[in-house]
Amino acid sequence: KREITRLREEYPNFQSVLDVGCGNGWLRSVVPAELKYKGIDNCRLIIERLNRFSPAFFTLDIEDELEQSQIEKFQSDIVVSSMSLIETPFLNEAMNNLLRLTKRGGYLLITTLNPMVEILRISNSIEEYKANLSLHSLSDSGVFISKKIRCNDSVSMSDYHRILYSPVELIQSAKSNGFDLIDFQERNRREMAINQPAYQYILLKKK
Repeated sequence: KREITRLREEYPNFQSVLDVGCGNGWLRSVVPAELKYKGIDNCRLIIERLNRFSPAFFTLDIEDELEQSQIEKFQSDIVVSSMSLIETPFLNEAMNNLLRLTKRGGYLLITTLNPMVEILRISNSIEEYKANLSLHSLSDSGVFISKKIRCNDSVSMSDYHRILYSPVELIQSAKSNGFDLIDFQERNRREMAINQPAYQYILLKKK
């Protein structure tokens, strides 16, 4: 929220925000009223539910080949990808589409997870953590993890999949597709319990 507000204040001509992988649409509630919001997600069921309350949500898969008409419809001054790239196996295709959906001179804000902390969170012992880190160091791509979703006493029937890209992988992919790195931040771990995720923030500008 702070970053979107800051960009709006710094660039008063900015008029639009695109929420990529919008999920339940929570971002819409924190976007300044002066900015036109649109949310996209590849889950048709989620979009159908959101459209009962607002027409600002659309079905679109960020990994698909986008048509020019879709680019023109959704291209925005500020594009936000909050926790959506961890569910994106085709990173380069997604990043290329994020570039195309960002207006010239516009910004892409990525929120993701620190992969080292996530590996720690899924490891049951120091030995397992070391083994997982070793596998990660030998890999030339993001770490893939799968786990059950637990809510109170309920457990999901199927696994939830994540792909843990490092900041280097995300930034390199963004740069190779036409973005410049503006800022990188991570929430201070001292403020958090050891079993909590560590969020990373990457701000990029379209050349």
